[in-house]
Amino acid sequence: MTEYEFKQLLLANTYRGKVMVGFWSRDCDCCESTKTHIMKPSEVEKYLEMEFDNAEGPCNWWLVPPKDWKAAQAAARDSFRDRALEAFEDGHPHIIYD
Repeated sequence: MTEYEFKQLLLANTYRGKVMVGFWSRDCDCCESTKTHIMKPSEVEKYLEMEFDNAEGPCNWWLVPPKDWKAAQAAARDSFRDRALEAFEDGHPHIIYD
């Protein structure tokens, strides 16, 4: 994505001077979480840089359209999975399903 495209994406998803960023990640222990943050558009690049620098595994980000903010916050509120523990509890600790 070019810098111009990034700025256009921010502009298209800005509401009252803020944007919502969604971020999903899975760490090296197969724990995954989704979170959302509302911030100024000028803070997004630094936030993403920090998240990617601290990532221990795969991760993804997206901008949430303003009309979906409430639903996205509610969905992310309880979004944490420990896939290794789930596999152990399901009786197959040597295989982790995605």
